[in-house]
Amino acid sequence: NEILANNFKFIKMYDYNPSKLRKAVRLLASLGCEVVLYDVLKIDTASSNNTPAWQELINTSKDLMQLCSKLNVAGLITMQLDQNRNDRRVLTNELITGARGVNEVLAESFMIRILKKDEYTGQAHDCKAYNFKYDENGKIMKGADKKPIKEYLTLDEDSEYMVAFHTKSRSDGIGTQILYKSILDFATYQEIGYTSIVESQPHQYTKKKASE
Repeated sequence: NEILANNFKFIKMYDYNPSKLRKAVRLLASLGCEVVLYDVLKIDTASSNNTPAWQELINTSKDLMQLCSKLNVAGLITMQLDQNRNDRRVLTNELITGARGVNEVLAESFMIRILKKDEYTGQAHDCKAYNFKYDENGKIMKGADKKPIKEYLTLDEDSEYMVAFHTKSRSDGIGTQILYKSILDFATYQEIGYTSIVESQPHQYTKKKASE
């Protein structure tokens, strides 16, 4: 998009060197950038120290967040989910590849995946997509039970959707599942409502007791 193009600055990095990352963040901040996105946070494969991989990821994320705070820019990172656990419907922080401890550094965390076809309206694992009903003043309407009134959505079987699980927050509640519709012509995602996805086989992911 030519209108927005000048609002973005890209730096292509060929390795996962923390020192180069810090230099890139300082450069972007000096150019007036307000938000820095690092995609994807991984281990520094060129490092010669004996630091465990998971600890190195945590250290890098801490350094990045502290630097962003010092430079007064918002810092965003992406991480890959464990591909061996892609059967999960409800995403949680334990599915982060490499270092779950990175999540402790973050102020907010969202786990995102594509909505599966069997989670569309009327399918076996219907995600129960909904939005809230609003009055003429833009306020959420409540029923006789004082709970927000939901309006359920019918998902288009020919469209693609993404769902974001809010798994970490230092300023608000967690657990919200936000639904986005893919607008492929503009390479964007439009927030359209919420979902109520539950794990289809929760017994598989229940932690065993220490005595077992």
